[in-house]
Formats: sequence, C-alpha cells, structure tokens
Amino acid sequence: VGVDDTFVIMDSWWDCAHLPDMKERMITALKHAGPAITITSVTDLIAFLAGSSTALPALKDFCYYASVGIAFDFVFQCTFVVAIAYLDSVRQEKARADMLCCVPVTDDSGVCVNKAE
Repeated sequence: VGVDDTFVIMDSWWDCAHLPDMKERMITALKHAGPAITITSVTDLIAFLAGSSTALPALKDFCYYASVGIAFDFVFQCTFVVAIAYLDSVRQEKARADMLCCVPVTDDSGVCVNKAE
C-alpha cells in the first residue's frame, strides 16, 4: 500500500521523457499519474475507515492507524517523492554523480547517469 504510487509517478515521468523542460515534464507526469494515485489512496482510506467500525478493539485500532498512514503516504508521495524525482532529473541533466551530486562525471568514470543529449 503506497509504494505503488511511486511506481505510477515514475512510470508517468519516463513516459514524458520526450519533453525537454523538466518542469513541464513533471507537470505532465503528475497530470497523468495524479488521478490514479488519488483514487487508489482514497479507496484504501475509505476501506480502512469502514473497517474501523468493527467491534474488535485491536482491529479497530489497526484500521485507524492504517488510515492515518495511507493519508500521510499520499501527501508524502505528492510532495517529497515528486520533489526528489525532479531534483534527480536536474542532477542527471547536469551530468552529476549519483551519490555525490556536487561531483561532475566524465564518460569514462563508470558512474551511471543519463546525460541530456
């Protein structure tokens, strides 16, 4: 629950690779991925809130906890994951290293980056 949202966002991101402007690419990717992750998050949230109406105290608490987790995950996916994906694309465009993003990379360094052509 929730990790699939990252896959949907990143799949839309790679589908928009033909767009040269990174900001426009992210906007287009979120236009495509946004409804899907919103619908799945809302239905998961509703399902767990409905489950919290049970008489079993442990299950009721679990459903409340899961509902809060799903709501947080949705906000996290729409803010933090999207921001990190954008910053990583800027890093790739500038041909910077993966872990040490302030280090420029040359072709023969062996570091895997996608350089803008």
